Amino acid sequence: KEIPEGLDILLTHGPPYGVLDKVKYGASVGSISLAVKIGHMKNPPKLWVCGHIHECYGEDLPIRDKPCRIINASHVNEYYEPVNKPIRIVL
Repeated sequence: KEIPEGLDILLTHGPPYGVLDKVKYGASVGSISLAVKIGHMKNPPKLWVCGHIHECYGEDLPIRDKPCRIINASHVNEYYEPVNKPIRIVL
């Protein structure tokens, strides 16, 4: 509830529910409250970077057609092996 409207960049430890949040057995484990908050924002962040769910490294499409680029930048896999390359973001 404390995320303000119109941010350029939002950094959170974990991802929103349903976006880059699947663990190796297939369940979504992201934050429901983050997904609801961002889904209801008129002006969501332009870029959202998270990690925590190591199996879902990468980039995904916005939530509910909102113009928000979402990146899971986890450097390690689920076994804590450093296998993921850095993601370059050009602003």
